[in-house]
Amino acid sequence: MYEKIMEWYDCEACKLCDECFYHVVFNGTIRANTLVLTYLPDEDDDALGEACSGRKRTLFREMLSEVKRRTGVRLLPCYTPRIACKPKKPSDVHKAELEACKPRVDMIVDFVKPELIIEYGKRPAMAAYVSGLPTISLPGIVYDNTTEDQLMLAKRNALLLVNAVRAHRIGRTDRVG
Repeated sequence: MYEKIMEWYDCEACKLCDECFYHVVFNGTIRANTLVLTYLPDEDDDALGEACSGRKRTLFREMLSEVKRRTGVRLLPCYTPRIACKPKKPSDVHKAELEACKPRVDMIVDFVKPELIIEYGKRPAMAAYVSGLPTISLPGIVYDNTTEDQLMLAKRNALLLVNAVRAHRIGRTDRVG
């Protein structure tokens, strides 16, 4: 399965493939219990070839630490964007690009088998990912905001994550369903 995921690094399934620096496919642990699904790669992600990188990753780690502190559950994330290629403008993404990348996201979900999917960051309604797994949507950071505002958002998101972990019994061996 890992080899099939690696094939997506040479994807040419849509018009965005020619515009990106890297295909941002997957990063994190394959033993993850949590899939962090961003909408699009940003400048940092495209430059590094990793989803949810830079300041986003730092704030996300703070959220995960808060979840562990409050619930005792360690969320092990892997990260992937809905769209693997960074468009010149977010408005350049249409349903065709989402459909072209959906098999990759589905394959990662099948491979990782997460207990929880976190849709992280702003996304249009057409980009909602439907999997049948417990899913929570969290707003991502806004780079125009001050660091203090970003930290407040991270704390709010951490509380939403804590509630989701408790409600869905994530990380519990006695989980039903």
